[in-house]
Amino acid sequence: MKIFLNITIFIFLSLFLLTSYPRCHASQDELAKNELLRDGNRNTLVSSRNIFEMGFFGMKNQNGNQRYLGIWYYMDPDTIVWVANRDNPVSSSSCILDIEEDGNMVVKDESGIYFTTNLPSSPESRSLKLSDSGNLILENESGFSVWSSFSYPTDTFLPGMHMETTTKLTSWKTRYNPATGTFVFQKDQVFGYNNYTIFDGKKLHWKSGFGLESNINPTKMPITALHLLSRSNSSKTPLTYSRLVMNSSGEIQLYYWDLTIRKWVLNWSEPKDYCAKFNACGPNSSCNISKPVGTGSLCSCLPGFELVSDITSSEQACKRTATICSGNDTGFLSMEIMKIDVTFQTFLESRSEPECKDKCLGLDCCQAYSYNGVGNQELVLAGVPGGKQGCWIWSSGSQLVDVQIGEGVSGHIISIRNPVSLGKYFFQYF
Repeated sequence: MKIFLNITIFIFLSLFLLTSYPRCHASQDELAKNELLRDGNRNTLVSSRNIFEMGFFGMKNQNGNQRYLGIWYYMDPDTIVWVANRDNPVSSSSCILDIEEDGNMVVKDESGIYFTTNLPSSPESRSLKLSDSGNLILENESGFSVWSSFSYPTDTFLPGMHMETTTKLTSWKTRYNPATGTFVFQKDQVFGYNNYTIFDGKKLHWKSGFGLESNINPTKMPITALHLLSRSNSSKTPLTYSRLVMNSSGEIQLYYWDLTIRKWVLNWSEPKDYCAKFNACGPNSSCNISKPVGTGSLCSCLPGFELVSDITSSEQACKRTATICSGNDTGFLSMEIMKIDVTFQTFLESRSEPECKDKCLGLDCCQAYSYNGVGNQELVLAGVPGGKQGCWIWSSGSQLVDVQIGEGVSGHIISIRNPVSLGKYFFQYF
């Protein structure tokens, strides 16, 4: 009788411990409420088809025992695509991932909480699931998502994500430090449609797409990148093995996984050189991509402008040295360019270059104009200014910025207002 009682107690205690103590599972794609993911045990969640893995990691080249919760490729653990506590690392390996009683996912240790989904408290039972798209989803009892990592990206954009107007990719601080860096990639907040920008803090670092540009303008984004960023991309396509990364050096980069060599291959990157940076040479100047490195400055002032010292700063800038818009001694000097920024400039529909010129002269001290006789139906349908055949005009007080020139290819003609006494000036760099 005593032996039977002892066996019964043993079985009861064993069942109690199995059902009441928080468990930690490895090699599964879900984490239920009252289950833990422990850093010390090196447990991870792995998506169902072994594409992505989530767990705790540390940076090899970083001082101290700083630990992060992140998501990486199962086939390539060194490629981190999302970090939960990027600005709040845990200083020990005793951290855990848990779903709290209030339904929030948290990263914590005995000292405190380092990350939380910060949702309103809910009594419902929630669970975490790592999908094959790399999306970490917090689901309610009905299987609906109440939070997902795709809505809060760090530096990487994956197939299946949606690039909204407010979506930002923010670089790591350095190559080996996932803390928030200074470079931010997002949709152009002015034009929007298929146009993107990179800011370095508050300074515009790079700009894609729409402007006055030639077809070979290197800042135009490739179709593969635009497709990845569009809502039409699907995580069920081969694009699963591609990613767009805002790196810590200021480049937005598109990678794809080469199945033959089993490595990431760089498909596209911008800005790829000095001239590709936004307004690299400053206002009223041009950047020449055809000049070999080491053969002198890539920058030169536009016709009618000279490099002078700025009274308000110690820097030099290209400024007009001749008077325009006074009397009849005013003409236009033309040059061929690869691109120029037209943000905030005036666009008027015109049927010819002479009509464009007349419209420019009809404005108060027009600085420059450029006629586009082709138009772009796609831009017209999207409602983007400048999509129709017409005329870009730089009105009084405007500056010509982000001008890029080169040799050997056709570009756009821009006519800059200058005194006739300067003579005919025509650049044909393309």
